Amino acid sequence: LLPRFTDQDGNKHRNSITEINRNFEVAGEDGDAVISRSLNYILLPTVVEELKSHFDCDKIPGAQLESEEAVSNGQYIYFEKLFFGNELMTAGLQGRGVISRMTWAFLKDSGWYYLPHDFSEPLVWGKDAKCPFANKFCYEQLSASQYSPE
Repeated sequence: LLPRFTDQDGNKHRNSITEINRNFEVAGEDGDAVISRSLNYILLPTVVEELKSHFDCDKIPGAQLESEEAVSNGQYIYFEKLFFGNELMTAGLQGRGVISRMTWAFLKDSGWYYLPHDFSEPLVWGKDAKCPFANKFCYEQLSASQYSPE
């Protein structure tokens, strides 16, 4: 699907998804451990701009995709739930799903839709949480106490 996305001039987006290898320290029962994982990110230009604005973070690699193969069927097609909460494009919803500016940006970057800005709804989850939140790996996020909004 992503290889078919085009910009406003009809040119195909190049490198719209990337894999980044990262190491993370995770606290465990037997002490800290280092986990090495390959993470997939959407790099579409409007999506990245919306992410920077939403998280108030200029250094974000892109929209982290779901890393659980059981959920994504190995396709990595959903936004990572721990970063996007009740956003409609996550793998599972708890409560009412929100069609946020991230979905709006994703559809806009497809080149197939023109949607007005007021099409989207506010996403409270992670809003203005800064780079430490936005750049964590989901295992780190699970141990963080501030990922869930009040």
